[in-house]
Amino acid sequence: MFLSLISVISYSRGMNQNINFRNVGKKDFIIYDKCNYSQSKDKNIIVMPTLIRSIKDKNKLINAVNSILINDNIMIIIVDDGSPAININNYIKSNNVIIIKHFENYGPGAARNTGIEFALDNFNSKFIAFIDSDCQIDYDWIEIHENYQTKSGGIYCGQTISINNDLISKYHDIMGTLNGRSIENGLLYGPSCNMSISREILDNFRFDERFPNASFEDVELCVRLIKNGIIPQYIKDAIVFHDYDNSIYGFYNQFYRYGKSHPLILQIHPQYNSWYSASAEISVY
Repeated sequence: MFLSLISVISYSRGMNQNINFRNVGKKDFIIYDKCNYSQSKDKNIIVMPTLIRSIKDKNKLINAVNSILINDNIMIIIVDDGSPAININNYIKSNNVIIIKHFENYGPGAARNTGIEFALDNFNSKFIAFIDSDCQIDYDWIEIHENYQTKSGGIYCGQTISINNDLISKYHDIMGTLNGRSIENGLLYGPSCNMSISREILDNFRFDERFPNASFEDVELCVRLIKNGIIPQYIKDAIVFHDYDNSIYGFYNQFYRYGKSHPLILQIHPQYNSWYSASAEISVY
C-alpha cells in the first residue's frame, strides 16, 4: 500500500511538470569496432542503449553483457548515449560487441535508432532484439525470440522478472511494471528492455526520438504499430531479469519519470488513456 501511494504521487507530480519534446537533429557518434562483418553478418543482433553515470551503472552493464556472451551466435551493439567522463570501451572487451558512442545525450529512442541503423546496414539478421543495460537475459532468451520471429515476423515482448528479492523488486513483479499491458489480441505495449522486432517492421518504423527520458518511447512505438495493423505479442517464456533501483528514491524517480512523459504520448495518441483503461496488467505471479 505504501509503495502504491508513492508510485501514484510521483507519477502525478511528473505529469504536472509540463516538459517538452526534444529537438531532433543530426546525431554525432564514433564507432569502436572490433568486428569482422564478413564472418558475423548472420549472427543475431541485440541493441542495448546505455547511459553510465556511476560505478553501479557500469557494473550492471558488464553483468548484462556477460549474460549475453554465453551464446557465441550473438552480436551486441551497445549505444552509449553520451555517458559523462567514462569510456565503456575500456571495460567491454569482446569480438562480439560493437560500441557506438554518442557525443551527446540524444535520448533512448535515438540510441536505439542508431543501433538499428547500424545493424540494418551491416548485418543480415531477420530481426533485432533489444534489452537495457540493467538487465540480464535467461540462457535461451534469444533463441525463443528467434523461433517466434522465424515463424512469423513481428514485434514480440517477453516476461521481465526482477533479479532481486527485496520489497520494491517484488512490487514491480506483482504489478508487472515492465511486462506491458494485455489487450484482446496481444499487447497494448511491451517494454523495450525485452523486445524483438522484425527487419521488415524496422525498415518502416523507428522509435520516436523526441521523448526526452527513458519512458514511453517504447509505448509510443507499440501504439503506432497497432494503428498500422501490427499488434505486439507477449511471449512469457522469453525471460529477462531486471536489476531495479531498489531504493525509495529510485522507486520514486522511476514513476516520476513515467509521469513526465505521459502528457507527451497524449499529444501523439489522444486515445491512449482510453486504450490503457481497456487493457490489463501482466503480473509475474
